[in-house]
Amino acid sequence: MATCSRRFALSFGILVACLAGVTHGQQEITTLELGVPVERALAGGQKHAYQLALLRDQYARVVVDQRGVDVIVRVLGTDGQSIAEFDSELRLNGQEPAELVASATGAYTVQVESKGKAATAGRYRIELAEVGVATATARSLEEAARLTREANRLLNAEQPNEARSQAERALAIREEVLGPDDPAVAETLRALAAIEYGLEDFARSQALFERADRHVEVGVPLVLVVSRNAVIAEDQQPLPPPPAVEQPLLDAGPSRKS
Repeated sequence: MATCSRRFALSFGILVACLAGVTHGQQEITTLELGVPVERALAGGQKHAYQLALLRDQYARVVVDQRGVDVIVRVLGTDGQSIAEFDSELRLNGQEPAELVASATGAYTVQVESKGKAATAGRYRIELAEVGVATATARSLEEAARLTREANRLLNAEQPNEARSQAERALAIREEVLGPDDPAVAETLRALAAIEYGLEDFARSQALFERADRHVEVGVPLVLVVSRNAVIAEDQQPLPPPPAVEQPLLDAGPSRKS
């Protein structure tokens, strides 16, 4: 086990060194280093890019601390294509975490973008908070996050039946991995309830909301921190209006690594 750990650390160190060499001189891209925060100002319409080196099946957690600016965190794969977006914290202040499991060895890009060209300027701090070998739990929750993102995309494309199917699969994974009483499961239940409301299945929507609301105090606005992920939801209502188009149903990141 010690030999495997040393080999893992050595391989990761070589990859980081190679990445530093590739990005050196590109002022617009900053290499993220474990435990080393970077703080910058961000105006409306601006976008900053960061890179991190990951080995295949490695888990990483990046945390963006919003300080007066609402951002979208986007992760690009080794091929430069977007693989995930994170926008769970809808306020101007608060943490926007992004978690991923690397599908291939190489450089991944993290983009921090202000929401809207007319957005008020503010500051943020970004940090590579955790890196390690992905556990089976992390991989399962990454799949649940992927299904959630797909459900959001389908709902925005006005395909609610397909969105329901993806959200139900995400719920099944989170219930199995986290247990039925985990707050992340409650959020998935609320997402499904909103989909059912849009499909005018009001009885099922009501039942799903009631299952989710067992996890919170009645009459208190639902603002949960789901194992590192801040999740903002509406005040509790028996049957709230369906979510607006382009608004994420729930956080799309895994709730916990192990």
